[in-house]
Amino acid sequence: MKYVLNEGYELESIDELEHLQDVLLIDNRNNRIIVINVTCAFILREFQEIQDVQEVINSAISFFEGDAETIRNDIEKIIIQLVEEKILCEAVTE
Repeated sequence: MKYVLNEGYELESIDELEHLQDVLLIDNRNNRIIVINVTCAFILREFQEIQDVQEVINSAISFFEGDAETIRNDIEKIIIQLVEEKILCEAVTE
């Protein structure tokens, strides 16, 4: 499955995630700012560059410390939540 950041959302520019606690996600459609954690920001940043879920999960396993299966499960849950909240949408492939 492939996903992209939905139109109208803009992720705060971030260079280093390692020292951050919270990141801003701007919802231009509803004129609001959403504060997200580093894990969520990591996922959204990855989907801006790569759209494949498995590649994003593998990247997270490499980036975060911990058990690979736990990281995989956590990332999958967050992706589902982001899709349900319409922050991520399925990528259109031609």
